[in-house]
Amino acid sequence: MNPVGRVRRPRIRKRDPNHIPRPMNSFLSYRTEMQAVIRKHCPLANHREISKVVAKWWHEASDEEKQVFRNKAEIAKDEHTKMYPDYKFNPKKRK
Repeated sequence: MNPVGRVRRPRIRKRDPNHIPRPMNSFLSYRTEMQAVIRKHCPLANHREISKVVAKWWHEASDEEKQVFRNKAEIAKDEHTKMYPDYKFNPKKRK
């Protein structure tokens, strides 16, 4: 037993097999690309550290750098609309 007490296991959410994922926005596209760069140099970095670094880079990036990822996001959105024409984002309230 852990000296602090019992360790809680994270809850595993049941995923709906018909769930349609949202298209990636520009920042998520940027983060995915930069995560690969960070992992190459620091393979032990965790997601929290990676997110902090990438967010800082994003805020410091020029509009020209960001525009590349905005274009990728727009393309992803258009493809998503073609694949799922009736899709409407419907956020679930947390309990």
